[in-house]
Amino acid sequence: MVRVWGFDNATKTWKMYDPADAAGSDLTTLNAGDGYWINVNADCTLIYGTFNKALSTGWNLIGWK
Repeated sequence: MVRVWGFDNATKTWKMYDPADAAGSDLTTLNAGDGYWINVNADCTLIYGTFNKALSTGWNLIGWK
């Protein structure tokens, strides 16, 4: 995973998770009803709890459950 951007519908703000920038990351959980841009450097499967989503290399837009 390279980076994740998520839009928080409750606060109407963007949040970011970057594994190389823990101090600058403010996205800590995936919330139902929110949208996420996920950038990966290889095809993979996102596994979060019981949810699985196939991701392609590059940016992927997903709506969370």
